[in-house]
Amino acid sequence: MRNKINLLPERPKVKQSVGPIVLALIILGAVLLACLAGLYSFRRQAIIKTQERIEEVKAAMALIKPDVDALAKVEARANEIRTLYDEVIALEDPHISPALFLAQLKTSVPADMWLTSANVSTNEVVTIKGFTFSYQSVARGVFSLEAASMLKDLKVSSITRTEEDGSTSYEDFTVLGALERRR
Repeated sequence: MRNKINLLPERPKVKQSVGPIVLALIILGAVLLACLAGLYSFRRQAIIKTQERIEEVKAAMALIKPDVDALAKVEARANEIRTLYDEVIALEDPHISPALFLAQLKTSVPADMWLTSANVSTNEVVTIKGFTFSYQSVARGVFSLEAASMLKDLKVSSITRTEEDGSTSYEDFTVLGALERRR
């Protein structure tokens, strides 16, 4: 074997200051920092544009505020006029014709219900009494009467089952409600 002889002067060893892992971490950190800076810039621009849009909307709202205030005043005045109109109508038409009330009852009561009395008090409370052969007829009758244009807030006050001779039974009922004035 031959030995090789190195006649060159000995070079000082260069110490590697940054390893490949450290270099990769530095590059990764720089990329991450650039991404965060881009994200911050994007969010900042979005916030600035949103604030500009908010200012535009506030300016538009300030322009229409007098119109909205005027509309509110008109609505308030319309409500006052409507209240005065209702008072005038109430003074002008203090009662409802009994014939009109009875005609409304005649068209609204189902065929399987028989009325024994119908009364309207001075404060427009309606009391209807009658009888039928089933509870379902009472419910249908109340729904039918509620659909009538003259009556509102109908409630079944009482239902009493009455039996005659053990084979025939019927229900006495009382319905309370109020008159409704539709204009």
